[in-house]
Amino acid sequence: MAGAGRPIAAYTMCVDGRAASTSLATTEIEPLGNARSGPAAGPNRALLRYTEHTVYMDGIDGDTARRAGVADLLGVLAWYLGSG
Repeated sequence: MAGAGRPIAAYTMCVDGRAASTSLATTEIEPLGNARSGPAAGPNRALLRYTEHTVYMDGIDGDTARRAGVADLLGVLAWYLGSG
């Protein structure tokens, strides 16, 4: 954890036993309370800020696929939290 509750993850993704990329990612959750306007309008809302710094090796992986994968995972998280 860094600062006031900011988890940090470092990981390497491999394809066929070869390192494709290495990342350092942080996630921050900022309580917004009862926001009255904007995309987070509503009671008991929070802002989730995900930052990832990645190094790609040998052209195996790429930024486009990584962005799509993270967007899909965050979409599932939003759906799950919204259905509770």
